[in-house]
Amino acid sequence: MSQRFGIWFPASRDELKSLKEIDIAPKLTNDDVDITIDNQPVKVLKINKVKEAIGEDQSMYGYIIQTSLPNNGRAWIIVKSALF
Repeated sequence: MSQRFGIWFPASRDELKSLKEIDIAPKLTNDDVDITIDNQPVKVLKINKVKEAIGEDQSMYGYIIQTSLPNNGRAWIIVKSALF
Protein backbone atom coordinates (compact mmCIF):
# COMPACT_ATOMS: atom_id res chain seq x y z
CA MET A 1 0.00 0.00 0.00
CA SER A 2 1.39 3.41 -0.92
CA GLN A 3 0.57 6.81 0.51
CA ARG A 4 0.77 10.25 -1.03
CA PHE A 5 1.55 13.47 0.71
CA GLY A 6 1.41 16.81 -0.98
CA ILE A 7 1.48 20.47 -0.13
CA TRP A 8 -0.64 22.76 -2.25
CA PHE A 9 -0.74 26.52 -2.24
CA PRO A 10 -3.89 28.12 -3.64
CA ALA A 11 -3.55 30.23 -6.74
CA SER A 12 -3.51 33.99 -6.31
CA ARG A 13 -6.30 36.16 -7.70
CA ASP A 14 -4.02 37.26 -10.57
CA GLU A 15 -3.13 33.65 -11.39
CA LEU A 16 -6.82 32.68 -11.44
CA LYS A 17 -7.63 35.60 -13.75
CA SER A 18 -5.05 34.34 -16.25
CA LEU A 19 -6.58 30.85 -16.48
CA LYS A 20 -9.06 30.12 -19.27
CA GLU A 21 -10.50 27.11 -17.44
CA ILE A 22 -10.76 26.58 -13.67
CA ASP A 23 -11.54 23.06 -12.49
CA ILE A 24 -11.90 22.87 -8.70
CA ALA A 25 -14.97 20.60 -8.82
CA PRO A 26 -14.38 17.23 -7.13
CA LYS A 27 -14.93 14.04 -9.10
CA LEU A 28 -18.40 12.86 -8.03
CA THR A 29 -20.21 9.57 -8.43
CA ASN A 30 -23.79 8.69 -7.47
CA ASP A 31 -22.48 7.12 -4.25
CA ASP A 32 -20.77 10.37 -3.19
CA VAL A 33 -23.97 12.36 -2.64
CA ASP A 34 -27.19 11.90 -0.70
CA ILE A 35 -30.09 14.09 -1.76
CA THR A 36 -33.20 14.69 0.30
CA ILE A 37 -36.27 16.56 -0.95
CA ASP A 38 -38.72 17.57 1.80
CA ASN A 39 -37.12 15.08 4.20
CA GLN A 40 -37.53 12.21 1.73
CA PRO A 41 -34.40 10.60 0.27
CA VAL A 42 -34.42 10.51 -3.52
CA LYS A 43 -32.33 8.46 -5.95
CA VAL A 44 -29.49 10.16 -7.86
CA LEU A 45 -30.19 9.36 -11.51
CA LYS A 46 -27.35 11.23 -13.22
CA ILE A 47 -24.49 13.54 -12.29
CA ASN A 48 -23.37 15.82 -15.11
CA LYS A 49 -20.18 17.85 -14.80
CA VAL A 50 -20.73 21.05 -16.78
CA LYS A 51 -18.59 23.96 -17.84
CA GLU A 52 -20.07 27.36 -16.97
CA ALA A 53 -18.99 30.84 -18.02
CA ILE A 54 -17.57 33.00 -15.23
CA GLY A 55 -16.39 35.79 -17.51
CA GLU A 56 -16.05 36.66 -21.16
CA ASP A 57 -13.16 34.27 -21.68
CA GLN A 58 -13.14 32.12 -18.53
CA SER A 59 -15.05 29.03 -17.47
CA MET A 60 -15.42 26.96 -14.31
CA TYR A 61 -16.84 23.48 -13.79
CA GLY A 62 -19.89 22.68 -11.69
CA TYR A 63 -22.55 19.97 -11.54
CA ILE A 64 -26.13 19.37 -12.57
CA ILE A 65 -27.54 16.47 -10.53
CA GLN A 66 -30.74 14.81 -11.74
CA THR A 67 -32.84 12.86 -9.22
CA SER A 68 -36.07 10.99 -8.87
CA LEU A 69 -38.95 13.01 -7.38
CA PRO A 70 -40.48 12.50 -3.95
CA ASN A 71 -44.08 11.39 -3.70
CA ASN A 72 -45.36 14.64 -2.21
CA GLY A 73 -43.78 16.95 -4.83
CA ARG A 74 -42.58 19.64 -2.39
CA ALA A 75 -39.50 21.71 -3.11
CA TRP A 76 -37.20 21.72 -0.02
CA ILE A 77 -33.92 20.27 -1.29
CA ILE A 78 -30.91 19.22 0.83
CA VAL A 79 -27.66 17.95 -0.76
CA LYS A 80 -25.04 16.30 1.47
CA SER A 81 -21.62 15.06 0.45
CA ALA A 82 -18.40 14.38 2.29
CA LEU A 83 -16.56 15.91 -0.68
CA PHE A 84 -17.94 19.48 -0.30
